[in-house]
Amino acid sequence: MRAVAGISWSRTLVALLTGLAYIVCWMNGVSSTSRIITIGAPIFVLVQRLHFVAMIAWAVVTVGILIRPKPWDVGARSGGRHHGNRGGYPLAAVTAAQLGRFSLFALAPITCLILVVLFLWGGFWQRRVAEA
Repeated sequence: MRAVAGISWSRTLVALLTGLAYIVCWMNGVSSTSRIITIGAPIFVLVQRLHFVAMIAWAVVTVGILIRPKPWDVGARSGGRHHGNRGGYPLAAVTAAQLGRFSLFALAPITCLILVVLFLWGGFWQRRVAEA
């Protein structure tokens, strides 16, 4: 992105992290759909749509960062964080308890939590993304 479009490193790295959140939320949504079809556990039915809503929100944020950050990105950022965490933590806890090990369903809420900390950290968005 730096060489082709001249986008600063800070915007590129933030877009990489939001793109990662997009991908892991998509993976959780697809995996939940697969589990609904194969085993029909109710926890997957409850959180499946939340993952897809979080995925769409993170896609909007990622494209917005790469094209040009706008003030309305705030709603998409908060929607992605909220839905990624709300659906991710219960699912990660239930599947980790069932499997007796770390659940890969935990990657989406961990990534969303990192983004929550970054975006709520005083002035991060203005210093790293909006000005660049």
